[in-house]
Amino acid sequence: MARGCMLVIFQGDRMWQFAVGMYLVYMCDGELRLAAIFGFTGGGFILLLGGLIGDWVDRNPRLRGMLTA
Repeated sequence: MARGCMLVIFQGDRMWQFAVGMYLVYMCDGELRLAAIFGFTGGGFILLLGGLIGDWVDRNPRLRGMLTA
C-alpha cells in the first residue's frame, strides 16, 4: 500500500515538472532555453543538496524529518 502511494506521489511530482517545462516553452514561443535552465537548476540543486539533506534525515529521528519536510 505504501509503495503504491509513493508511486502516485512521485508521478505527480514528475508531471508538474513536465508541465512547467512545457509552459516555459509555450511562454518563449517554442524556444527551449528557459525550460533547459529550469531543468539544469533543478538537477543542480538536487545534486548539491540531496546528500546534505539525506545525511540530516539519517542523523535525526524519522518523525522530525517527516514533519520538517
